[in-house]
Amino acid sequence: MMRRSHLEGDVMLRGIDPLLRGELLHLLDDMGHTDRLLLADANFPLIRATCPVVRLGEVRMSRTLDAVLSVFPLDEPVDGAVTRMVDPADPEALSPALQDCLGVLRCHAGEGTRFRTPPREVFYEEAMQAAAIIHVLEPLPASCLILTKGVIYPHAAG
Repeated sequence: MMRRSHLEGDVMLRGIDPLLRGELLHLLDDMGHTDRLLLADANFPLIRATCPVVRLGEVRMSRTLDAVLSVFPLDEPVDGAVTRMVDPADPEALSPALQDCLGVLRCHAGEGTRFRTPPREVFYEEAMQAAAIIHVLEPLPASCLILTKGVIYPHAAG
């Protein structure tokens, strides 16, 4: 019997995005409240990273963000939980990749949600303190994000 890969739609778990492989799920699960997760684009200098790196290959940043947010709670307030990299040529502008990510973020966290936007140097300092990195081959520069993990509350007993 010939098996298909998860990229062809064959999945072995229900309710889990197939992009979230075992290694990545384990890493996300191990992270605790206020730990930071860097979603790094193709141009990010990974050589300096000292934390675990999961490489997803040719996946767009918005697709990665959507998969991660399906299992990853954001810290409160949400407006401070997602930090974007700024383009030094135009710090106010959002790259097309980040515009897509903002749409994904708002689907998960609400229409009024915004990115936190520190100066570029601060972003790099915070990125280097991430607990883990997901690296994707997003070709558009300045498309990196930092997510701050929130708390999962127990379900109320009924």
